[in-house]
Amino acid sequence: MIDDTDYVDEYITETGLRWINFNKNDGKFYINGEYMKLRGTNRHETFPYIGRAAANRLQARDADIIKYEMGCNIVRCSHYPQDPEFLKRCDEIGLLVLEETPGWFNIGLSSWKDIVLDNIEEMIVRDRNHPSIIAWAVRINESIDDNNFYKNTNAKARSLDPTRPTTGSRFVANYLSAFYEDLFGYNDFTEGIKEPRVLPWLVTEYEGHKFPVKSFDNEDRLLENLLRHAKVQNEAQIRENVSGALGWCAFDYNTPLADSYSNNNIRYHGAFDMFRMPKHVAYFYLSQQSREHYGPVVYIANYWKENSPSTVTVASNCDEVELFINGISQGIKQPNLYTSLNHPLFEFKDIDYVAGEIRAEGRINGEVVASHVRHTPGQPVKLLLKADDYTLTADGSDMTSVTVTALDEYDQIVPLSNNSVEFQVTGAGTFLGESPFILEDGKGGFFVKTILNETGTITCKATSDRLIESSISISVVDMTEPIVPITDNGNGVIPEEGENIALNRFVSSDSEQSGNRVYYINDDSFDTRWCANDWEANHWCTIDLGDTYNIQGTEVTWEKSDTVYKYKVQVSSDKNNWITVVDKTDNNSSEQIQKDDFTSDNVRYVKITITGLEKNAWASIRDFKVFK
Repeated sequence: MIDDTDYVDEYITETGLRWINFNKNDGKFYINGEYMKLRGTNRHETFPYIGRAAANRLQARDADIIKYEMGCNIVRCSHYPQDPEFLKRCDEIGLLVLEETPGWFNIGLSSWKDIVLDNIEEMIVRDRNHPSIIAWAVRINESIDDNNFYKNTNAKARSLDPTRPTTGSRFVANYLSAFYEDLFGYNDFTEGIKEPRVLPWLVTEYEGHKFPVKSFDNEDRLLENLLRHAKVQNEAQIRENVSGALGWCAFDYNTPLADSYSNNNIRYHGAFDMFRMPKHVAYFYLSQQSREHYGPVVYIANYWKENSPSTVTVASNCDEVELFINGISQGIKQPNLYTSLNHPLFEFKDIDYVAGEIRAEGRINGEVVASHVRHTPGQPVKLLLKADDYTLTADGSDMTSVTVTALDEYDQIVPLSNNSVEFQVTGAGTFLGESPFILEDGKGGFFVKTILNETGTITCKATSDRLIESSISISVVDMTEPIVPITDNGNGVIPEEGENIALNRFVSSDSEQSGNRVYYINDDSFDTRWCANDWEANHWCTIDLGDTYNIQGTEVTWEKSDTVYKYKVQVSSDKNNWITVVDKTDNNSSEQIQKDDFTSDNVRYVKITITGLEKNAWASIRDFKVFK
């Protein structure tokens, strides 16, 4: 932007050029004039412990997993627009994207429909410079027809971006649904692929909730899950007039629903678990990728235990596979299962179990190019910690995933091991997870997050009874990008000395009543209050000041006057290491407002704990202030 002769502002964005076409005559998808069968998955943008509040590198990492560890060429953002960092990474690596307006199943009244139109506009205006996006989903996922509404959503999308087709996903029962879009989207849970009734036609979901699989399920179920996905992809290849098929889904995810598709508020529908650790089915997808571009793949979908299936299934993109048991060949096979796939599966039937080693060698043009070796699993003997990233930035929000696995003497993850593991995180970062943690199928994880302007080392350690412990170090380096100046609640003013810096900051507690929520504790109003949901003492509230400050005191206003509340105030820079700055656990003052003066530097978190209560009094605070 230029004002007279001077530059006053600029905005830089990356984009790319490509030509796409969902052909209305043959149903195929073309990119830059070349035919491509779409083979993909769906992604819920959610992580354990942190939900959708994931750092940029975690968002980008998901794109890498879907492309390079699952072998997909497309992902559907279900069922909402997803983080720009995820889309940016899709642009960079060539992972195609179907982006979807928010919603699922239900359609509201006219004012609600107006919001959907606004959502579509926001989605397209924000993301239309992303070349990875090849279609806009402008229909509420799995909703019934609504002629006028969906004519309006399509018109809105086409007016904002006439270069991309519109689409929308129907539930399996809506096979005869009206076709308002440019691409018919269909969630096909028939365990196959129905013949398209219009073209172009894209299967936007299959399997998933039809056959949920936990990573710690028995082998037969894990294998059947792989075979179900392979069957649908095989049929997608047979039906040349189907543009492609996207399985449900990439990662297990949390859900508020308690139904037959869920356990422990988790839907186990993913090819990977919530910590992004693969199940058998992930390797089937990986085996479908081009070996010329991404290399050869060989994976034995069998743990080689006494009760493992006698049919050994191997996923590979090689020409042939030879199987060995304890060094003795069981024969060479060409691919023989679901033979319309790009790379069909290999089945070796009636293989007698003998404890020891099973090895599969993949050959191309008669030459061994890849292999996979398993041993009959032993008992877990050690833990292994592994971080996705070993260098983070001290920006206060950067984070990485850390996985823990229980390994046997062969350095294999031990299936079904459920050891209790304790984690310790120290240094220039904070721990996001739970400790102790019970391993699921020998696996688990947590996250570490940096602290603003605190460089150094984050040390992570995992321990468990009778297992060799594991530790790793993660470096935290200076942030070089400019920082937006700290402001007081968005007013554009840096807090002055003596000001209340807790006002309307994020606050959490261990307990609250439905009508007396924790966010009332720092709203500067005597008409509202926070209250715990029982009569007990030792309830607490923690305020996140949003940055580190040097503070000089606090002030608490109790619910009642003439009542003695015993309490303590603690401060922390990282929410792990706490310093007690006010100790009134023997308080005998009944003043309703009690101010405590002290000085403490480098404080971000302030916690007040009610340690003692009079009879018929509740842990309840009208206002709590923190002074700079």
